[in-house]
Amino acid sequence: EGANLTISGSMTVTGSMTVSGSNTFTVYGPSIFNADQNANNDFQVRSSGNANFIFGDSSTSRLGINQPTPSYSLDVVGDAKVSSNLTIDGDLIVKGATTTISSSNLVIQDSIIGLGFSGSSDAGAIFNNIGDRAIIFGRGAAASSALPAINYDGSNSNIEFATFIASPSSGSMGAPQTFIDLSTGNINATGFVTASLGLSG
Repeated sequence: EGANLTISGSMTVTGSMTVSGSNTFTVYGPSIFNADQNANNDFQVRSSGNANFIFGDSSTSRLGINQPTPSYSLDVVGDAKVSSNLTIDGDLIVKGATTTISSSNLVIQDSIIGLGFSGSSDAGAIFNNIGDRAIIFGRGAAASSALPAINYDGSNSNIEFATFIASPSSGSMGAPQTFIDLSTGNINATGFVTASLGLSG
C-alpha cells in the first residue's frame, strides 16, 4: 500500500478491480474491453453529476453520450460540433423547427429540390397541401422588414414575386407587401396574360 505496482507481463483479474486516488491510471499499448464479447458487459464512463457521460451498450453495440439507453449506433443527448468535414453516405434527416446553414456558399448537387415535399408524392408534405412554398432572400434588414421572396401561394395556386413580412414556421407567407419587377427574356404563355397596369416592350 502506498507504493507503485509495475507489471512487465500480462495481468489477469478475475472479479472486480478498483483503482482509487487522484493519480492517473495510464495504460501503454493496445487495450481491449469486454474481450469475450459478453452482452452483459457494458462500458460506462461517469462525470460529475452524470452517471452516463459515455455509455457503451454491449447487447446492442450502441454508444450513448449522456444517454444510458442509446437507440442508434451513436446516440448523443446535447449539442455536437464537427470542426472539419462531415461525410454522410446515407440520408440526412433533420427534425426541428429551423435548420440554419451559415456558410459563404451552399452548393446542392441534386437536380431537383422539393419544398414542403416528401418522397414520390405530396402525401408526406411538411405543411398541408394548401400551404405556401417559398424561397426568402435576406438582405440584412430587420426581421420585421418586408423581404423579397418567390412564393407559391397555396390558397390560389399562384407564383408570386413579391416582398413579404413572413412567418415561415407557420407554413404561411401572408399577404404580399409589394410586387417585384421581373427582368427576363421571352415569356411563352399557353393561357391568358393579365396585366393590371399594362404591358410595355
